[in-house]
Amino acid sequence: AMQLDSLSARHCRLALRHPMLIWVNLVSTLVLAVLAGFAFWQTGKNNALDSGVLQRIGLLFFLMLVFMLTSLINIQLWHSERLLYFQESSAGCYGPLGYVASKFLFDALPLRVVPSLLCAAIVYPMAGLHSSAPLGTAHSATGPPAALMFALGLSLANLVGYSLASAIGIACRSPSAGMQLGAMLALYSFLFCGLLVNKATLERMGEHLAQSGSAALGGLVRALPATSFMFRFLEMVLVNELGTIGAPMVDIEQRAIPGSPHYPAVHVPGPYILDFLGYNHGDEGAAGCWLDMPCAAWADLQALVLWLVAGQASCYLLLRFFVSDPH
Repeated sequence: AMQLDSLSARHCRLALRHPMLIWVNLVSTLVLAVLAGFAFWQTGKNNALDSGVLQRIGLLFFLMLVFMLTSLINIQLWHSERLLYFQESSAGCYGPLGYVASKFLFDALPLRVVPSLLCAAIVYPMAGLHSSAPLGTAHSATGPPAALMFALGLSLANLVGYSLASAIGIACRSPSAGMQLGAMLALYSFLFCGLLVNKATLERMGEHLAQSGSAALGGLVRALPATSFMFRFLEMVLVNELGTIGAPMVDIEQRAIPGSPHYPAVHVPGPYILDFLGYNHGDEGAAGCWLDMPCAAWADLQALVLWLVAGQASCYLLLRFFVSDPH
């Protein structure tokens, strides 16, 4: 406790004396959130496939891209404090647990949680996300429960990216190698988030490999989306947006093509779109969980919490057992 108090006080003094990083983070988040809000203005109230559903997916992808890239700065920040940590820890001033906990409280919270909440407060109403009830007309959730879950999910996803980037910075002695691994982690997470490579496609590929005699490899391929924490965030928000029972109906309308017959628009339930994309369609949330939100969304939120715990535990274990003073 004494170690945590001393380190927390020092991190707090450093933040007050050098607030530039926090202000730059907040201002850049504010500017990007406003730009994203105008670019995706009221797309949540549009149930057309091209101008509504795909636009919402693009908004979520953009937000995750912004916060994942800004999380990579933690790799460089760790290397700037590496020698100081080795000197003070070898002198018995504190241990790895107190250091990781204090960095989380006075580095992750102001640099990750506060910008995430600011971004959610701006983007959510401007994009018009979740303007209808989550579980049908019997409920009247005009925003607060779904908005709370959106803010929590965005904050947790940002913290997970911070934790994983910190673990890479701790493990790599070279800042350039750490940035390379961090970029690879970001690309891997985006690749298997469910938008670039469809989960249903991976499942079919896994089944084909299992039938060919490679059951272990097939199971590994099917499990690839579970190795991307972004998949959980995207699924959580999309279940809240589209995973209602029978509504909203997504309008699929044919583009006007000269010389081809025109067919009337087709109305498809939102869960069908989620099932096609490989996300949980939320049927198990018909009874509703806490705050009457779909149970599938809460399961994704819990998975993000586990990702965060695993990331922080990795930072501690690396400092405790695998990283030593090069001098």
